[in-house]
Amino acid sequence: MLLSSLGIFQAQATCVKTLRWSDDAPYTFVNPLAKDQVTGFTIDVVTEAFKRLNCHLNLVELPWARALLELEKGRLDILSNAYYSPERNVYAHYSQVKHQIPNLLFVRTGDLNRYQFEQLADIKKYKFRLGLQFNASSGYKNDQLLDSPEFSNLVIRNTSRKALWEMLNLSRIDGVVADKMTALYELKTMDLADKISATNLIIANEPAYFMLSKQTTNIEFVKAFDRVLQQMENEGLVDTFEQKYLQ
Repeated sequence: MLLSSLGIFQAQATCVKTLRWSDDAPYTFVNPLAKDQVTGFTIDVVTEAFKRLNCHLNLVELPWARALLELEKGRLDILSNAYYSPERNVYAHYSQVKHQIPNLLFVRTGDLNRYQFEQLADIKKYKFRLGLQFNASSGYKNDQLLDSPEFSNLVIRNTSRKALWEMLNLSRIDGVVADKMTALYELKTMDLADKISATNLIIANEPAYFMLSKQTTNIEFVKAFDRVLQQMENEGLVDTFEQKYLQ
């Protein structure tokens, strides 16, 4: 699905870029009050940045793997929430303004004082049943640990993170690993914010960046994009956008 013309750019604008989105609240998702609109934290940030750059934004719905290929081939301009890798750096510029949201371990609020975790491997001594979403990474070392025979019987995977929250609330599992911002948003919308809480255990804390296709985007545009992102950070606007989806 292609959604274009967010209505904030001049008709004569010659700068046009495409941004990938998917159903990944609170970053990018369909507005529940207006089904023909895409909203979210990332949309707010890029829309404001492009307004300042006098650039027209188009949105293209794509799965992650397809989006990487489209970016490499120059059929997509921008991909958000991307981790750095030397392989991707061959075909993509990386924005230097990073967005760093940690992956945390969440448990039932009543169990916060029950566990003393210093590292993820500590789940073994508690026989802790850990909920993970299929195809979601907890970081390279943690993925290796959890995929090992020693830990595989403690890991319960599901295609739906919302299903995992429900399983945790019903005590069918003991914890869930999730991106902090995503978790807080989902728990709020599911009316579970008072029943499930974050522990102090940080599972992964890699910074995420915007990737911009080298096929379609020159380094001057990347620098200009970074400048306005940094301006927005300094003005507190990025924090404002973030809190909009967490309050």
